[in-house]
Amino acid sequence: MNMIVQTDGCKIVALIRLTFAPFGITSYILGVSDISLCDYLLGNLTYIFNCTAQCFIGCSLYEAAVNENNVLSHKQQNDTRISFMIEVVLTVLITIAIGVVSKNIIEKKL
Repeated sequence: MNMIVQTDGCKIVALIRLTFAPFGITSYILGVSDISLCDYLLGNLTYIFNCTAQCFIGCSLYEAAVNENNVLSHKQQNDTRISFMIEVVLTVLITIAIGVVSKNIIEKKL
């Protein structure tokens, strides 16, 4: 693992940060590896996308809950439900794609 982090450190940190792995544990593991500080910092910038996606889904859930209590037309309720389902499906697909890419990188290096 140390050899992989040395050669593709930024990419590995970015892929780890895009998953739902515990931040503290992964930070400790990366801290005891031979990753450069520059790769670590650049890889952590991808955490912005993870936070944005989680906030987007949370806001959509809140909006869906508020709209259920308000009087909306049937079309508006259906539009809200469809957009939420699309968001969830895209999130799952992106998570699977990140896992496949991570697995391929690690298998190539081993």
